[in-house]
Amino acid sequence: MVSTQACPYCREFRETVGKFYHKTSVGKRFPLTEIDKDAPPSDFEDKVWEILFVPTFLVYTQDGKEIARFQGYRGDETFWSELERAIHTEGPAR
Repeated sequence: MVSTQACPYCREFRETVGKFYHKTSVGKRFPLTEIDKDAPPSDFEDKVWEILFVPTFLVYTQDGKEIARFQGYRGDETFWSELERAIHTEGPAR
């Protein structure tokens, strides 16, 4: 998840889904790492310029291949629906 501290939608995600995501079966298969868009780690700096909206959720395989991404947080039901669609999509990322 690419986010910023000032983002109200990011904050809402952290306070709702973010509190228990890691305990879910999906969370165990696809662990959540939060990246601050304003201060990204050096190995992610080249990807940050592509991110126009926060939060943006990027889904990776275990070998590091991006398989999907989706933007925004519009509540927990929409998040889970978009995440399920993302992890079951066979097509290219984005």
